[in-house]
Amino acid sequence: MKPVPRDDNGHALTDRGSELFTTRIVNLGTSMTGVALLTDFKEVMLHVESGTEVLHVRGTLSGSETARLTSQGTSWILPVITESGQTFVHVASPSGTCNMSIFAWR
Repeated sequence: MKPVPRDDNGHALTDRGSELFTTRIVNLGTSMTGVALLTDFKEVMLHVESGTEVLHVRGTLSGSETARLTSQGTSWILPVITESGQTFVHVASPSGTCNMSIFAWR
C-alpha cells in the first residue's frame, strides 16, 4: 500500500483513500461467492444495482472496470483493509440473480 496521505498540517488521513479501483459482478447467483480484488484497499463499497443507471464510474487504478450506480440500488460500505487477492467477503443474491458494482479505495 502507498503511505497514508497527510493534510497540509501533516495530520494523517487514515480514513481516506487516494486511489479508486472499480469492478463489477454480473449475474451474481444464489450460491455464496468469495470476492477478492486485484489490489489492496482500505475501504470498499458494495452496490447492489437496481433501477435506472445514474452514473458510470471507472477507477484510477490499472485493471479497473466500469462500475455503475443505480437509482434504487443498495450500498454497503465495509471499513476493511485487505491485501490484493485475499477474499474479504462472500456474497450471494437472495433469489434469482443480481449485478453488483464494487468501489474500493486505497
